Amino acid sequence: DYALSIIERECLLRPTPANYRMFGRLRTKAKRFDEARVAFEKCIQACTSSTLDQSVELHGAYLDLSKCLIQLQRYPQAVEQLTTLIKL
Repeated sequence: DYALSIIERECLLRPTPANYRMFGRLRTKAKRFDEARVAFEKCIQACTSSTLDQSVELHGAYLDLSKCLIQLQRYPQAVEQLTTLIKL
């Protein structure tokens, strides 16, 4: 898919939280949940290591990651991510 290849390239060139989150959302839309999970985890890592305020992307990534984990039937992990989100 063209959009996936573009955002994948963007993630390599500019590994920003927004790019990783968009990549994860496109993977989710393509029902490639395990790849989406990895992208959302990278988004969270990028948010936490950034000096900029990335709270919107961080909250969204935790929510998206939780939804992805539910699709993968990893319910305890989904609850863990949602719990982390609530504590932010």
